[in-house]
Amino acid sequence: MRPRLHVLLGGGGVGKTTLAASLAVALAREGRTVGLLGIDPAKRLRTALGLSDLDDLPREVPAMDGRLEAAILRPEQTLRRWAIESHAQGGEAAELFRNPFFALLADGLAASTDSIAAGRIVEWSEREPALDDLIVDTAPGLPALEFLGKPDKILALLDGRLFGWLGAHGRHGSAKAHHWSIPRFLSGSLVKLAGLGAFAQIAEMVARMESCLATFGRRVSLARDWFRAETTQILIVASAERTQECAEMIDALAKLHLRPAAIVLNRALPSALSADALHFAPALTTAPNVVLDAERAFLCWVRALAAQQRVALDRLATIGVPIATAPRATLDGRDAALAEIGAALLAGLPRN
Repeated sequence: MRPRLHVLLGGGGVGKTTLAASLAVALAREGRTVGLLGIDPAKRLRTALGLSDLDDLPREVPAMDGRLEAAILRPEQTLRRWAIESHAQGGEAAELFRNPFFALLADGLAASTDSIAAGRIVEWSEREPALDDLIVDTAPGLPALEFLGKPDKILALLDGRLFGWLGAHGRHGSAKAHHWSIPRFLSGSLVKLAGLGAFAQIAEMVARMESCLATFGRRVSLARDWFRAETTQILIVASAERTQECAEMIDALAKLHLRPAAIVLNRALPSALSADALHFAPALTTAPNVVLDAERAFLCWVRALAAQQRVALDRLATIGVPIATAPRATLDGRDAALAEIGAALLAGLPRN
């Protein structure tokens, strides 16, 4: 059994990363073993957790009743680590790293963080069998959905005949060209396009990476099934100022045969304050002064927030997805504890 997966999606500036950290801390405070992976290249996760740095390998976050580890996806480090692990015997990893086309492949895949992230979450669950929850903080906006859609594209590429042909050539070498399973017209075209030496290097790289690619393909296949599991919780994070992307994300998820567990309205006012603030009108009988002007400005600000939140909730209610709320940190400018925000969110989310 795999841990429960929580994937947070949302537009930029809605507080998604802080909410992911809050959810992770709250679950860990319940005594659970939690992993938190950030695949947003902006690396705001370490700031939310108050850490000086985060790396590809998980780092433990202190002061938890359970256990919380956090990591930032660094695709170039992940790829090289996978290559080394799949070539633990001998110096094959060093030979692979010297191949110029491996560097091109690693750089290309590293630029597509979503391609690596799908395999990375499965690797984490394999390395940590005691993990109860794994939370993924994605990049902002609709491009983050690539993370959920990439497995099908990657598997189609890895299962394609071209990789098999190149691997066969890399294993047998040019001296046995007439035994290749690759058609002569295609091999001839590739040789003309890249040159014989370059073609041999590409084929050698694919052959050396067969074990690594097989492991990657297996993990990506497991990730695809994991995304669609009933226990997986996909959360779309919105703020009262930004709800327009929610419907677009739900439509995009539907094309991937996925459905969000809830839309989370982040930085929400307490429900009682939201209702009362719209009708509360204090009797200001004394002459205006600095204190009363400040109180009046504060009340106007709360009223505006409450009205905006009410409109946002009404708009989200028409989408047909459960709505949860996560509280605004505080009204006096100080940050609330992550655990308090996460606990309030957990109270409103479906729990299996």
